[in-house]
Amino acid sequence: MLQTRQSRDVLSSLVFMAIGLIFCIGSITYGDVRGGVPSAGLFPCLGGMTFILLSAINLGLTLKAGSAKAGLFFPQADSPRKLSLLLGALFAYGVALMFLGFFLTTLLFMIFLLKAIEPQKWGASLIASFSVSAAAYILFEVLLKVQLPVGILGNFRLWNLF
Repeated sequence: MLQTRQSRDVLSSLVFMAIGLIFCIGSITYGDVRGGVPSAGLFPCLGGMTFILLSAINLGLTLKAGSAKAGLFFPQADSPRKLSLLLGALFAYGVALMFLGFFLTTLLFMIFLLKAIEPQKWGASLIASFSVSAAAYILFEVLLKVQLPVGILGNFRLWNLF
């Protein structure tokens, strides 16, 4: 019977490694790159490999720590509050995305994370939030040519600011 934290960590690592392997195997049928362009199977394969890698790291750390590994599910007293705020913010992000558009929603989401979840100074929060939002916008809209929700900004293009 799995009762110790270490045995739960080992079991969960193995389960997530198996899930990652299933993602990788399933993505083979869609291909990863065709003609130099990412295909439908690339991101599921990368996600599966990420699951496998992170689970292997967790498994290694669990086995290395042995029975001396101790820890709480919520290591800080305010962890449940932060987790609740994060889940609420993720839900609000999904709802607001179509109304406010990708750039504005991402900007507000990042500001919220940097002020409410892990409080930072306003200057650092605004600079980091704008940088992350701009980088994501440029990556998806400009480089990958993904059609992002525009929301209330209409035909706004980030490069019109410069």
